[in-house]
Amino acid sequence: MNELKKTDFNFNYICLTAYRALLLLKFLSVRNLTRQNIIDLFKKDEFIYNEITEEVIRSMINTLKNVGCEITRPAHGNNYEYRLIKTPFSLSLNPQEIKLINKFRKKTILKNGWQNIINTNLLIDKICLAINDEEIKDNLKSNGLLTGERINLIKRINECCKNNSTVIFKYVSNKKINDFEMITSFIKYEKGKLYVWGYSQKYKDFSYLRIDKIKDFEIKEISSTKIYGCQIIRFEMYDSSYEIKENEVLVENKGNVRIIDYRSKSDFHSIQKFLEMGSDCKIISPLSFKNEFISVLKSIKEVYSNG
Repeated sequence: MNELKKTDFNFNYICLTAYRALLLLKFLSVRNLTRQNIIDLFKKDEFIYNEITEEVIRSMINTLKNVGCEITRPAHGNNYEYRLIKTPFSLSLNPQEIKLINKFRKKTILKNGWQNIINTNLLIDKICLAINDEEIKDNLKSNGLLTGERINLIKRINECCKNNSTVIFKYVSNKKINDFEMITSFIKYEKGKLYVWGYSQKYKDFSYLRIDKIKDFEIKEISSTKIYGCQIIRFEMYDSSYEIKENEVLVENKGNVRIIDYRSKSDFHSIQKFLEMGSDCKIISPLSFKNEFISVLKSIKEVYSNG
């Protein structure tokens, strides 16, 4: 509903009962509301002069129900909120339109990275709220729509990757749930699937797990990324001619900048490596190694400053 101004029309032509009902429909289409939420929202509207009482709210709800809206009653089980389930103003999509939506979703993810899986799924979820046809909903959801639970799991895994946390995944393999320990590094989208990459204790090397096969995980109480003789060093590479080594993994492309994870087994050799690359790169994490490298640079500068 577009914002209205007092100068847009004559008040004599306003049906306040209909206006209030439409305004409530607008609010409920955005989120669930308690009675107090509704009262507070109506106070901000410039056309509503009289206070909105509980009786008026019930009247508005009944008006919306009479035209075909399905709205839940507030109760202890739903936090005393009104929830809009469906409206008679449903959206209808033909097979070609559904195909275009799914094509848009795939292209967005491939072009802009795995993070857009969450954003596009939230968008599709909102579209589904406007659709009454269950077959059309199922068609959209069968093309990779994530549930809120899965989205939450992905966000939690991503937070672990940011901190290079050591986690124990509950991973489904051969129809059994197994523990898989990993120093998490990054999430990547490949061939329609999401993977979490990191250093594996089992294989003593970089490895990956399909996120759709992860049931849950727990974070191990280890504060350092240096474990099992390995440290994951993430850096930005600005030199387009740089060739990724066997002990490195490309995390992300950001235009002319590549983000790379380097598997280091020796701080000394790692420092030599980054000194050789000079200004072609920049260390991102972990902070402990970054600070150590900065200290080495300061020492070198001091040596040359003293002649």
